[in-house]
Amino acid sequence: MTTKCISIGLLALSLAGCSKGAANDATPAGTAQPSAGGTGLSRPERESSSRTAASGTTVEVTIRDEISSRQYSAGHAVEGSVSRDVLDDRGRVAIPAGSGVSLEITKISPSNAGDTRGEGTLELTVTSISVNGASHAARAILGINDIPHTMKGRGVTKGQGTDLAVGAAVGALAGQLIGKNTKSTVIGGAVGAVGGGAVAVAGAQRDIIVAAGTHISFALPQSITVK
Repeated sequence: MTTKCISIGLLALSLAGCSKGAANDATPAGTAQPSAGGTGLSRPERESSSRTAASGTTVEVTIRDEISSRQYSAGHAVEGSVSRDVLDDRGRVAIPAGSGVSLEITKISPSNAGDTRGEGTLELTVTSISVNGASHAARAILGINDIPHTMKGRGVTKGQGTDLAVGAAVGALAGQLIGKNTKSTVIGGAVGAVGGGAVAVAGAQRDIIVAAGTHISFALPQSITVK
């Protein structure tokens, strides 16, 4: 009888121990379960794939083709490409180098006639940036002081060549009438040519030239989010 009682008592203690261990192994209510991927993060906490280049971020661009006030007028489209990766606030690439940039010439003109020192007019407007096949609006305006450029004289145009010829002819005629000899005619023609040249120079213009491969930069007017 005593042995039976001891056996029953040991069995009861064993069952109680098992019940306590099972209770300890159970997950308390409300405790977050690890995700299926084993990262320990729930889905909302996982890193987002989208990246944002904040408003005001500098974008560096390389212009692909030459711009000339002799060839182009306002409204002409210009293409460029991002020359350096643009990062988000976490240091990730939001706009990769090589992304296409669309620009438009909104103002362009040569220098004023006879102005050998002044510059003409130039304004470029960034219209959009293409990232991974998606176009993102990015309207930014760059003035002439924001765009590296040179000024190039047009030389003597057809009309200005006429000035030279007319000046020489008039001078030659005047020399002939005044001096009444060949020498006076030649001198008069030379003087007239100089005068005609002065008229041509006074009417000459200089063109704005932006070389292909020129680097420009602008600040994003609004944030751009890409995926």
